[in-house]
Amino acid sequence: MSEKEKALIGCILGTAVGDALGVPYEGMAGSRGVSLFPDRDRNHFLLGYGMVSDDTEHACFTAQAIIRSQGDPDRFARHLARSLRWWLLGLPAGIGFATLRSIIRLWLGVPPATSGVFSAGNGPAMRSPILGVAYGDSPDRLKDLVLRSTRMTHRDPKAYHGALAAAVAAHISAAGTLVDSRRYLEVLKGSMANGTAGELLGLLERACISAERTEPVSAFASSLGSRKGISGYMYHTVPCVIQTWLRYQRDYEGGIKEIIALISGGRVYSHLKYEGGVHRVQRVPQTESQGRIHTSTVTVAILPEADEVDVSLEEKDLEISVCRAGGPGGQGVNTTDSAVRITHIPSGITVHCQDERSQLKNKAKAKKILMARLYEKKVAELAADRTAQRRSMVGTGERAEKIRTYNFPQNRITDHRIGLTLHKLERVLEGELDELLDALKAHFQAEALKGESADEE
Repeated sequence: MSEKEKALIGCILGTAVGDALGVPYEGMAGSRGVSLFPDRDRNHFLLGYGMVSDDTEHACFTAQAIIRSQGDPDRFARHLARSLRWWLLGLPAGIGFATLRSIIRLWLGVPPATSGVFSAGNGPAMRSPILGVAYGDSPDRLKDLVLRSTRMTHRDPKAYHGALAAAVAAHISAAGTLVDSRRYLEVLKGSMANGTAGELLGLLERACISAERTEPVSAFASSLGSRKGISGYMYHTVPCVIQTWLRYQRDYEGGIKEIIALISGGRVYSHLKYEGGVHRVQRVPQTESQGRIHTSTVTVAILPEADEVDVSLEEKDLEISVCRAGGPGGQGVNTTDSAVRITHIPSGITVHCQDERSQLKNKAKAKKILMARLYEKKVAELAADRTAQRRSMVGTGERAEKIRTYNFPQNRITDHRIGLTLHKLERVLEGELDELLDALKAHFQAEALKGESADEE
């Protein structure tokens, strides 16, 4: 997969994540957003189970139009307009008012070039980044495509300027290097040389200065008059997005602390169980001007999915005795043998119950309490076993404990346990793991057979 293909996929995924996590906070003051949605790392649409924003779908339509039109502006506009028209017939759960009116105009026969309504909503900026990645190397074509995409739904020039600013940012970002804010402004000014975007350029210059000063996003938004939260107005959304992008662009490399994934499939654990351990990475970071190799490590734990805890009681494992209930309680206390004491012989857990006047009811209740305590004990034991198993895999995370090295300058991957070196790191990272995994399985199976032979002798 090429870097451009990855960037194109990233545009769609980024839009989807932004929709799922950010749209519920649109136009909402920070304090109110925290009180309504305290968990910011989860989707809040449809009770946390779905999305209703149109932006992700429109980004996908834009990608489809790019593919079908092969970059021809007229064909691009026709394909995008067709997708929007038929999309509306599906009665989407979420749609902006300007977009709704524009698509109705398309159905009434208004050409895509003039179907938009006079609005400066941020919708066009949500579908323009993928245009920037695809055609950022051709500035004139990029501007034409962004203009056609924008005017299909929004005719206010501010909508076009904001969409173009987002497209240029995506084009620069797709290079994969750290972005200099001044360089971004220079490229953008070159694209907006007609002088009608002075207001936006001024806002974006303030965004660049704010990012250089590491000013919080909330403070910058407040300086734009967005004290009640960032709205869907193009000249609020785009400057805040650009400030955030420039302010936190390094965080995507260092912000991930842990990834937990569930992998399913036939015999998947037997294939991947040998991946647990310390993996060493040797690379030259993009920010390294002297070409020095930097070394880092990541610890990996491969654990089988935990089975549900099954607890059962067998009468032969129980020692049951009865006695008279004691303490306050009226006529039923100290007169009948209603209290029950049950001891689980294998675990030594003892339960005493005298809540009810009936011995049978106390016995049943004691068994339920005993089951709960046995369940709790079993869960704790399994958790301790998994913790020990994980610790045995990851160790302390020190480089000396490495099981494998990934050397990017040499395109080399070396598994130190079996002495295997492959000079095809890029292909392994793309998923070609069979040669490596098969060698590991063969090695450890042979070691297991040696151990069994030694035990028999």
